[in-house]
Amino acid sequence: MTPVSDRTPEDKRRGLGFFAAIMLVASAFVVLIALGTWQVKRLAWKEDLLATIDSRIHEAALPLSDIQGVLQVPGGVEFTPVKVSGNFIAGRAVFFLATFDGQSGWYVYQPFALLPGQWEGSDSDILLVNRGFVPYDQRDAYAMGADAPLGVTEIEGIAREMPSEKPSSLLPNNQPEDGLFFWKDGPTMAKALGINPGNVLPVFVDLGRPGADVPRGTWPHPGVTQVSLPNNHLSYALTWYGLAVVLVVVVGYAFWRSRHPLEDA
Repeated sequence: MTPVSDRTPEDKRRGLGFFAAIMLVASAFVVLIALGTWQVKRLAWKEDLLATIDSRIHEAALPLSDIQGVLQVPGGVEFTPVKVSGNFIAGRAVFFLATFDGQSGWYVYQPFALLPGQWEGSDSDILLVNRGFVPYDQRDAYAMGADAPLGVTEIEGIAREMPSEKPSSLLPNNQPEDGLFFWKDGPTMAKALGINPGNVLPVFVDLGRPGADVPRGTWPHPGVTQVSLPNNHLSYALTWYGLAVVLVVVVGYAFWRSRHPLEDA
């Protein structure tokens, strides 16, 4: 071994380069392992969330007032079956662009006037109800809320949280002047329906339950709540861990090759 004092500047530069390379490879390995572990934790979280949703969505419907206390808890209201009494307000509807069963179309949102006593401590007495899906070319036929039940009725559906902001900048802007929406902006929907946003409950309700038996050709088609969430965390974790293994193999081979150079033919 060459004494440190006898090393040439070239040896020192080579040594520093080797040390820097080792540190870089070690840092990359740690980052890859950390990303894989994070995805494993996300997998556990997503599986728990899916189990919670599946359990919740099959529970008995609750009175609307029962969910008011958990409204401020993130996810506390989402996918909870509820039942409400009141009447649909005729002559008004707005539309949300959607797909259902492989078909493009619209969800029909219509205001529903609640009977007193179902939402305490505020002036809110209007619920925006997603009556279900209609094909793309049938939107105009439901612009006035056609075929909604008349008079006082009790409905059951799935409570959905009302977004506080646009979920993604990639979504088109809503067109409230035409009653067309690409993200569920509750206050703006209310204004488009000619309703004071302060009178609208801060939740939506999707009419019906997913998977319920609905006669073919029923429009709007209820039970359109989508409860299947993407769960690709396992494949992501395997990808990150796999890259860490590849990194070790490649660096190990390069190190071995540096110690065993190919002989000239």
